[in-house]
Amino acid sequence: MTSIAHPEPLLLRRSEDDGGRSSRMLARRAQRGDLVRLAPGRYAPTRRWLLLPRHERFRLAAVAFSDSRRRPVTFCGTTALDLLGYPVVDPVPVLHVRAAYRGDAGTARQPSPYANEQAVLRTLAQLGTQGLVEADGRVPMLPLVRRHWNVPGEGTGAGMTVSASGAVARAAEAGVLADGGMAPAAPAGAAGRFPLDGPAEVCVRLDDGTVLGRVRVDPLPAAMAAVFGTEPLSTGTPAADAIKRKHPAAAAVAAQARTLLRTGAQRTRFDAQWDFADARAESVGESLSRAVIHEEGFVVPELQYEVRSVTGGLIARTDSCWEAIRLVGEFDGLVKYTGRLARPGATGPVGHDALVREKRREDAVRRTGHGMARWTWADLANRPRFVAMLEQHGVPRRRR
Repeated sequence: MTSIAHPEPLLLRRSEDDGGRSSRMLARRAQRGDLVRLAPGRYAPTRRWLLLPRHERFRLAAVAFSDSRRRPVTFCGTTALDLLGYPVVDPVPVLHVRAAYRGDAGTARQPSPYANEQAVLRTLAQLGTQGLVEADGRVPMLPLVRRHWNVPGEGTGAGMTVSASGAVARAAEAGVLADGGMAPAAPAGAAGRFPLDGPAEVCVRLDDGTVLGRVRVDPLPAAMAAVFGTEPLSTGTPAADAIKRKHPAAAAVAAQARTLLRTGAQRTRFDAQWDFADARAESVGESLSRAVIHEEGFVVPELQYEVRSVTGGLIARTDSCWEAIRLVGEFDGLVKYTGRLARPGATGPVGHDALVREKRREDAVRRTGHGMARWTWADLANRPRFVAMLEQHGVPRRRR
């Protein structure tokens, strides 16, 4: 995908050697509502910030936070997985970082990024439906910051200095190159282990390839242990599915991650998460849907189901299907139909055309005798509503 040209970088930094002139200039622009303040001395153009989808705002906030700290920051847990290219879904966005010492652990709320919120609201109104706000309609805020001291994989990077070549090697062994791309599996040692002697350095990018900066993260096995061994299924499934789908040595990395867990309960949870993961899932929404369906006690559907005509011709390839009741399940991201997540510069009636195409596709599926259930991010966030929808469509409960 080609990056869209912009007159200035997305992440603006104050200069450290101009006597404070750049700092004052950036602060004045923030007061006018032209910029949002992401971290001390780090800003972004307001319009571009509002137009970014939530996951890209999270990446930008992570880079700004790391870039503004005097001491090196190592991201861990769900944040490490996300920055390594394996997305997770946190109901509340949180930057998870390793604490420098025990007393540093805890959760803190970052200041509002808006020096002039009224001006920002006017900008949001000008953007109309293209402006991306949170699901509850609020202007997007910065993630919380949660510092962890006692997490799985302790000692795999906290407070350690790593040479550039070492960071690149460790990133490659974790399946990620320093530029953010996927690497071939590194040659494993005799026991098939991946070194854990320091953090990996990754280049964080937007979906269109725009480089935001470099950050330090826990190696992939440590991040997997922290999430899959302690978090609910719905938190880890999108990342677990993606690792199984994309990583060339997924089984070996998972085996090492499991050895980092301290208790039998953590290992049992990890095993359940890894066994549940499915490489066929093609999106975060599909993965989260399957996890929520399972957590709520329903039979999970078959993924990537092909609906065919009586002559065997392919009519549609659907997200999922409960074959026993001939019910197709489809997760609908807003971008599919409304165009609300359109990139800056996008033009044309994206929403209307997509809606017409999808209506024709749905009609063709229904003519085969299949029912169709649809849900969105909002439905997954409202569990009682989602459960009621599944029950209304007759989705069977799984046996306990």
